[in-house]
Amino acid sequence: MDALRHLQAVLQTEIPISQAIGITVDAYDNGCLTLRAPLGPNINHKDTAFAGSLNALVTLAGWSLMWLVLDAARLSGKIVIQDSTIQYLRPVTQDFVARCYKPRSAKRALVR
Repeated sequence: MDALRHLQAVLQTEIPISQAIGITVDAYDNGCLTLRAPLGPNINHKDTAFAGSLNALVTLAGWSLMWLVLDAARLSGKIVIQDSTIQYLRPVTQDFVARCYKPRSAKRALVR
């Protein structure tokens, strides 16, 4: 199984909210991971995307990129989001995407 299909399976089995939100692993190119989610199951009473769904997609993009890094290095570990901050600049009225980029250079080790 390739890494993206494996990641999709991991999200659906280990992160229950990802299935409810409808998150799909879209692409991983040049160190950029793209996750997608449909508006339909994430719509709020204002006919826009629920803030919690937006936050979950962004957070899981970071989590998933770390998962891919560990998988490629054949390392195991527990990935935990320690801190998260988000600002909502305008309403989202269509399917939404989150992209997470690997840093261009690492000044310190990812795993100790």
